[in-house]
Amino acid sequence: MCLKANIPINKLDHPAVREYLKKKIKSAYVRFLQEEHADLPAILFPSPVVTRWNSWFHSVLYLNDYSDALIEFLGQYENNNASAEYLLEQQRDPVAWQSVKRQMVFIADSCKMFVELINKLEGSKFPFAHLLWHELEALMSVLKRLPNRNFSARTLSLLGSITSVAKREELKQLLCGCAQKSAMKLAKHMAPCTTNNFFKAAGELFNPAIAAQSLTPDEKSAKKQFEVIPLFSKLTSYKCVEGYLYLHKVMGTTVREGKVCDIIQMLMAMKVTNSAFAGPALQTIWAPVNSVDAERFFSHASDVVFDCCAHVHIGGGGEDGETASPRSLEGLMLPGSSQLHEIVGTGAGNVIDNKVADMRGQNGRQPTYRHEETTWTK
Repeated sequence: MCLKANIPINKLDHPAVREYLKKKIKSAYVRFLQEEHADLPAILFPSPVVTRWNSWFHSVLYLNDYSDALIEFLGQYENNNASAEYLLEQQRDPVAWQSVKRQMVFIADSCKMFVELINKLEGSKFPFAHLLWHELEALMSVLKRLPNRNFSARTLSLLGSITSVAKREELKQLLCGCAQKSAMKLAKHMAPCTTNNFFKAAGELFNPAIAAQSLTPDEKSAKKQFEVIPLFSKLTSYKCVEGYLYLHKVMGTTVREGKVCDIIQMLMAMKVTNSAFAGPALQTIWAPVNSVDAERFFSHASDVVFDCCAHVHIGGGGEDGETASPRSLEGLMLPGSSQLHEIVGTGAGNVIDNKVADMRGQNGRQPTYRHEETTWTK
């Protein structure tokens, strides 16, 4: 389920020639979309990065909408490279191709939430720490429903079109198993640990959607939550609760009245009368949520110092739980047969760039593989 496909990049003799031909073939593809598929936005295939699973999701979402147009475009050329030929070969088998398309629909309907959440986790220009835990719980709720075959209407419709009962059940089991394993892995990421306790407390205290659920907060529970946020360590429990009761009242009233609850502006205004509370609250909301920044942030807080290699582990499994960093979530839900992974990894993901080799002639060398964080140049 979590196959990591290497993405070949054909070496060309001169970088300048390569860039020129890249632009030429990509321009032809964009013109083709504009002229032949006006119903689709004329955009290029997303540049995949081997080490980032979020780019894998973006690739599948693109293929779900553009696969027919992409195949039609490639069919206009002769002597396609291996990547393009692989994609064209897969669609020649109607049974296998329909299976791949059903999986892409499932991903588009059920896994788009991963893309959106990872994008938020990677963002750095807006506060998100107080919203993170609520988003993770919503994601877990969806993952727990999918193993019970609570698929989208479109996915169910496509599954129902499979005439073979055995094939239909096999694909259903694949999709259910994917969701179940993803739920188990996410549960591990959300297991109690110092970092997770911080984000959970920040969410329960400062997420307006949660604050609006009750008219009066539980003061005893609020005291415990402030204890796990080191930024409030200099305030007494009484001062923390006093400031929070006022903030909770304002947040709840604003949300129930149907107004936009801008907690940043509320706390900025509150700094005039209670800066001792509003200052740490703002710092908490702006706490970084990605692995590297979180490690740097928590290392300055003596009460939250812990083994970052184990707990804020990039993409792997610390035994005591991990913060929900972008990379730690990227490998969760990756359903699909080997054909789908190959199509995204070594086929369609690079066919436009690899068309450059067709226009210049193959140089006889083996493809190379790029394992970097940077995205490809368009």
